[in-house]
Amino acid sequence: MGNSPVALRDFRRWFERHQVVIEPSGRGSHLKLTRKIQNRLHIYIIATESGRRVKWVYVEKARKALKLTADDGFSDDDFFS
Repeated sequence: MGNSPVALRDFRRWFERHQVVIEPSGRGSHLKLTRKIQNRLHIYIIATESGRRVKWVYVEKARKALKLTADDGFSDDDFFS
């Protein structure tokens, strides 16, 4: 999509739609993302910008870590719609 940070509300909407649980990580403005894949929990922690925005690089890394990329069957159009 782009390189500019995305609003946290959009980030939450995209990931929660794909059964990702988002909760505070206990480390300041970091968030813990959890997704169950084949009976295993995959956890990924990201930093936010003052709890309001997420850098685009973290969106891409979280998608890859939680197996939500096009290679895993989730096209960009479907994921970001």
